[in-house]
Amino acid sequence: MDEQGVKTSGPLAQKLFVDNIIGAIGDGVMVIDAGGSIALVNPALCGILGYRAEELLGRGWGELFLEEPQNLDFSQTVVEVIQTRQVHYNSQVSYQAPDGSRKQLIATTSLIHDNGDILGVVAVFKDITELTALHRRQQELLEQARRLYEQKQEGLDRIARAVAHEVRNPVMAIGGLASRLLKNKDPQSREAAYLRRILESTARLEQVVSEVQAYANLPRPQWVQVEMRAWLDGILAEYRPRARRQGVAMELACSEKAQAIMDPKLMGEAIRRILDNSLEAMPDGGTLRIKLLPEKRRQVLVIEDSGRGIQPEDLPFIFDPFYSTKADAVGMSLALAKRIVDEHHGSLEIASLPGRGTTVTITLPSAQAHPDAQDNGQTGRPPALV
Repeated sequence: MDEQGVKTSGPLAQKLFVDNIIGAIGDGVMVIDAGGSIALVNPALCGILGYRAEELLGRGWGELFLEEPQNLDFSQTVVEVIQTRQVHYNSQVSYQAPDGSRKQLIATTSLIHDNGDILGVVAVFKDITELTALHRRQQELLEQARRLYEQKQEGLDRIARAVAHEVRNPVMAIGGLASRLLKNKDPQSREAAYLRRILESTARLEQVVSEVQAYANLPRPQWVQVEMRAWLDGILAEYRPRARRQGVAMELACSEKAQAIMDPKLMGEAIRRILDNSLEAMPDGGTLRIKLLPEKRRQVLVIEDSGRGIQPEDLPFIFDPFYSTKADAVGMSLALAKRIVDEHHGSLEIASLPGRGTTVTITLPSAQAHPDAQDNGQTGRPPALV
């Protein structure tokens, strides 16, 4: 229908239809004819490139852009598709507008041909400047958060080492003197009872110091490629006698081919602490299931027990150092386990229902996806297989 409301059909109607569609597209559209002149542009393209339509139409692509060194990558988007005769060509390019502003664009260019004859090139440009800036800002924030976490962890480690050193010596002295005094006391006397309380307290303080030192002096992982089935079998073999005594059935589901990049000694320490907690939660029997779920870029290790579970109010604090619901525990086991997993570029999550059991999920990068899989951190060679 024209401006007077008269219906039209045939080529004119088709042209109006196509013009309306192209004009409504949010991405920039440009058609370049076989002679290299710009034959069609839409309003979005004019906004992206910073030109008016009349400044573009009829002008040559090379005349406008090829002689501008700051837009070399941008101008090559059309040259590449012509030289390689590609039907579709995608690239991310930088573009500098006439007002000096720089933009990041996704360019999709394609040849228009008929029976082998090139009729022109169609190019579609998507402005991703804001998206790129947002992504860069997110990366900067993540890097800043990582640095702050490392600084905080380093400061905590220094404090922990200092406290452990300052506490251990007087605790050992108090324990030693109390032990000597106890030898000269009647075991049934009040003084002997006092001294035994002192020895019990010093023993607990020594345990706290040992756990703090283990947390503060955690070494950096030494990366190797591990056969997961054999590694898990070795760890579980240590717990089977204890599980039998408690009436706990242990089940392992793991592929023989599963592999991961890790420090087997450190990660084994994390797994043992989790298994200890699981067995402590099932003093009267139950089931302990260990499953390895290999995915394309990660290994997911799931440890499920049918024990007493964790109260909802305790779950947010279970990874905090010194937090424990057990009177005789230091509360460092899960904190240390999580730190080990974090050092392995992984994650540790716990879900639990009181009276129903607890599920621990450890996610680790697979051998192919691990950040150090190609470098080994030191040698420049892929990690050895163990």
